[in-house]
Amino acid sequence: MIVFIKKQVFLRLCRKILGVLLCALLSFSGAYAQRVINGKVTDEKGEAMLGVSVVLPGTSTGTSTNLDGVYEISVPSEKSVLEFSYIGYMVRV
Repeated sequence: MIVFIKKQVFLRLCRKILGVLLCALLSFSGAYAQRVINGKVTDEKGEAMLGVSVVLPGTSTGTSTNLDGVYEISVPSEKSVLEFSYIGYMVRV
């Protein structure tokens, strides 16, 4: 059985489907634009530093290093600046 749909109903349906696909595409593109940066923070002796704050200035994005001095943070671009702070230390990279 073949169902014939009026042209106006068909066009509205196509617009709704395209709108949903466009929204999905835009939301996924934002997620892929993020880059994950990871590293290890050590002192001048090469020992891991626990609890160093790693922040993307001007945002609420931040993390801290674990027991091994390792951190992982998502940044919007390769040119992002990270700020590392620890009691007695402050470095911007």
